[in-house]
Amino acid sequence: MSTLQSVRPDPSPVSLATLARRLTHQMARLGWTGWFLIAILSVAAALRLYHLGTPGLWLDELDRATVAQHPLPAMLDAIRQRQDAAPLGYLVTALMVRTSNAESVLRFPSVLWGVLSVYWLYRLGRRWHSPVAGLIAAVLLAANALHLRYSQELHAYSLFVFLTLVSTEALAHAWRSGRWRSWLLYGALAVLMLYADYRAALVLALQTVWVLFLWLKGRGKAQDPAPASQLARFVTVAAAAIVVFLPWVVYDVQGDQTTLSQTAPMLFILPPFLLLAGMGASALASGAGRVARGCLGEKGAVIVRGALLVAITGAFLSLSWPQITTYFADRQRPEDWRNVGVLLSNNLSLDDAVVAWRAERFLGFYSPRAVQQARELASLADLEKLHATGRPLWVLITPYLDRERDLDAAAIRAWIDRQPTVVFDLGGGFRLHYLQAGRDREALWPVAQHFVLPADRPDLLVAYARELGSLDTEVALSTLVAAAAQAQDASVRADLLFRAGSIALRRSDYSRANELFDQALAARPDLAEVYLRKGYALLEMGQPQAALPALMAAHEQFGRDDYWVHRWLGIALDRLNRPAEALPHFLDALDRSPDVHELRFLIGAANAELGDRAAAESWLRDYLARDPAGAWAHQAQQLLAPLAD
Repeated sequence: MSTLQSVRPDPSPVSLATLARRLTHQMARLGWTGWFLIAILSVAAALRLYHLGTPGLWLDELDRATVAQHPLPAMLDAIRQRQDAAPLGYLVTALMVRTSNAESVLRFPSVLWGVLSVYWLYRLGRRWHSPVAGLIAAVLLAANALHLRYSQELHAYSLFVFLTLVSTEALAHAWRSGRWRSWLLYGALAVLMLYADYRAALVLALQTVWVLFLWLKGRGKAQDPAPASQLARFVTVAAAAIVVFLPWVVYDVQGDQTTLSQTAPMLFILPPFLLLAGMGASALASGAGRVARGCLGEKGAVIVRGALLVAITGAFLSLSWPQITTYFADRQRPEDWRNVGVLLSNNLSLDDAVVAWRAERFLGFYSPRAVQQARELASLADLEKLHATGRPLWVLITPYLDRERDLDAAAIRAWIDRQPTVVFDLGGGFRLHYLQAGRDREALWPVAQHFVLPADRPDLLVAYARELGSLDTEVALSTLVAAAAQAQDASVRADLLFRAGSIALRRSDYSRANELFDQALAARPDLAEVYLRKGYALLEMGQPQAALPALMAAHEQFGRDDYWVHRWLGIALDRLNRPAEALPHFLDALDRSPDVHELRFLIGAANAELGDRAAAESWLRDYLARDPAGAWAHQAQQLLAPLAD
């Protein structure tokens, strides 16, 4: 007897045509509203992710990240010492900081809450008015510079806004459905909102006013669920949320007194205003469409309504865009704590001491070594004593120094400015100084030249090099060359090489000067002064033929028209036995500097070469009369002797 076994056939592969039909079906289900929403959320995400990790953490963000690195008991104790601090945002940061210290990773939750807030504002607009109202409100929030800023910072503000919107929708749903499950969801969201920000108490108060309005509106009417029972459930859930939040309030009060911060605006008020704007724009467009329908028909009404919506939304966006561009421009000039930390981590030696003037704890996130070697000083006198020990010092000067009322910030800055230091100017008022008693700027260079600079700031030695550039020393020259090699900007590199070449020129190292001027011109080939000095260096090297093109470039191509260019052009042409061309340049140079008597000798000598005996004799005698003991007097007399015969 045979046993028949049924074998399930392999599923046939799905064809590309089938996949395309399914995708088309899903896209059709989205409708125009869904596609607009996807576009809005994509733009919102792109704006909030743009340059998210480019600037380092600034002071408030560093404080939050530093606190979040502590174990839980120490973190909670540190939170209650901070102004206007609720723990939920710190707990989120604690999870992220244990994943990565990268700025983009730490700030990503704020981006997420910001984009979700845009979506939830659309949901509220759709629920309370129309999909169009929700879309307009979402567009306005997505492109709002204030919300964008707090969606890119390591703070709990965007989380609080998100929880405000979600809890509001949950409250509306619970009131409508009457199910305890919905009320419990609202209660959980209310607890999270309270633990995110103390301002949640204001939101809870506003939600209470709204519930009372709904209760008064429905009182006496036959509704299911009954307004009275709904009010009782709201009171129960809200009271329970407050009770769950009370342990933190009691714990926090035992710490420092909590007051509302003035730096963070009432950001949670922004979405309701934008929602009202979206609802108003939608209502206005609908009204205009109804009016147009009677005159233009249905298609005309659609066109009028759409055009009005586009115009209103465009007007709002035209106001937001300049604020967004300003925000991103200002964001490129951050407080550069990151590179302060990188400099210290890369270059601290065991004997070095760090002085940061009450900002020591903020250095720890980027440079734990800096915190270990930091010295908390109470006055300028303490700094002077530490300096007198001869230890190498790293002294950080920031704008926050002025906030320390018990420190004389002006005196500290003045003392630092008087000391020979290697200074790293990080912008935004952040300056890191390296100094050691008994060493001038030149003596500091053997150490400074080995400093490892941040990868994105190889130009940090530029200021130090320029300070040394006024000294005609080998150390100054090598410092400028080293700084030029690290400079990313072509203009800065050309300037440093020009300064180095000028030092070599003054030290009579003409060959090296010429090489440095060539490097400067390779960086910036439009600098007349560099061509001019290159020409002079070549003249001193005895190469007038090579000097002439450089001098002519300075004069003709870049319009240099002064004493020096005419003098050196005249000398170059004269040495090439071209006195007829040299003579006008000597005359032009004398015109600009009539007190330079040797020019009269050069003019006389050129006339003698040209065979103009009378002019030559006149100019040479004039020279001898004005400068009888001059460097060219003997040669002038020799030239005059045959002319007098």
